[in-house]
Formats: sequence, C-alpha cells, structure tokens
Amino acid sequence: MAMLITLVRHGNTDANRDRWLQGQMDTQLNETGRQQAELVGQRLSNEQFDVIYSSDLSRCKQTADGITNFHQQTPIIFDKRLREHDFGSLNGKPVSAINAGAKARGISAADYIIDQGGESDQEVETRVLEAFNDIVSKSQQAGHSHILIVSHGGPLGIIISWMVEDQKYELPADPPRTIKLGNTSVTRVSITGCSGRIELFNCQKHLSIMMDTSLQNDRGPAV
Repeated sequence: MAMLITLVRHGNTDANRDRWLQGQMDTQLNETGRQQAELVGQRLSNEQFDVIYSSDLSRCKQTADGITNFHQQTPIIFDKRLREHDFGSLNGKPVSAINAGAKARGISAADYIIDQGGESDQEVETRVLEAFNDIVSKSQQAGHSHILIVSHGGPLGIIISWMVEDQKYELPADPPRTIKLGNTSVTRVSITGCSGRIELFNCQKHLSIMMDTSLQNDRGPAV
C-alpha cells in the first residue's frame, strides 16, 4: 500500500529575514511567518493526515499550529531529532561568520562549525535520517496512508537529497535543480515498499495571496 508523506518547512523568522544562524536556538515566527503558517494551514485543511510529526523548536511548533487548527483530532508528535543543524557558538551570529571564521583559521566551513562546538554534517545526516526512517517504518506498520512532517530547511534538504541521490526516487516532470526549500513550502512524496516518487517539490502557491513576493522566501534553507 502506498503512503503519502507531506513535508513542510517552518515559516519565516527574523533570523531568516536578517540572515543570521538560528540552528537549534528556539526562535519564534515573525509576523510574516505567522501569516505563512495560516496560509499553509488553509492549503492543507482538506487533507487527511493520520499523524503529524514536528521538530520541537517553536518555529516549527507554531507552523504546525497553523495546520492543526484544521486537524484538531490528528495526533501530533514532537521529535527533537527533526531539529535544525546545531552550529554551536555560531548560533545567533551572521551566516557570513562561518566562511569568515573558516578562512581566518585556514580550515573548511564544516570543520569550523565543529571547532565552534557544532554538529558535523555526518552527525546531522545520521540523526535526521534515523528519525525519518523510524517515522516511516512506524507509520507503515500502523497502516497509515498520509503523514505530515514539519521541520527545518536543513533536515528536509537532507531527507530529499537522500531520496533523490541514494534511493533514486522518481522525480516530478520538472525536477528541482537544487534542493532549496522556501518558508512553508510543501513537498509531497509517495512511498510504496522501498520505492518512492516525489510528486510535488517546494511548492509555495499558497503564498500567492501575499502581495510582496519577497515574503515567500528567505535566501537559504539551513539557518
């Protein structure tokens, strides 16, 4: 039996807007983000979800709230394994601090994050894929037909890259050139056994009501 998985990135925050690293800081949605959460909730109001999974950080909880307003009987599970990349002491600093610090030390950006007490890329990937595969396995065993996952740009990018590069899932007719997700974007995947198909990728059509299109995206998924 096929199972649908809908992936939603959280709404906009001041950190997204101003380009600073939030990582695992417990930031809140700003006014734009709250509007986006309401709009994605309206978009998904007629869907039938068996269960909702979300990162336990507030920006994802608040986004999930915009959706659960229309799904009040659907159970929601908060899983800290779905959190964003932890940047250690770099959390709260401008995104540019990573490359600047790495250049000053003569090391790679990834090594500089580790040097500052953050997670390695491998640690994040292992954590996120463990969570995702655990969620899928439990849902398949329970006979779920449609689940929702609300998370961050980094973890969702890891999941989608794994689907495309490792699992060789089928792609939509107009496949993405890069795995970059906008705020409250909707991605939908159909899984049957060990195979899958990405039916919809990074769709933000629900935000078309917002007159200023600059509100639809921040400029990078993993902060």
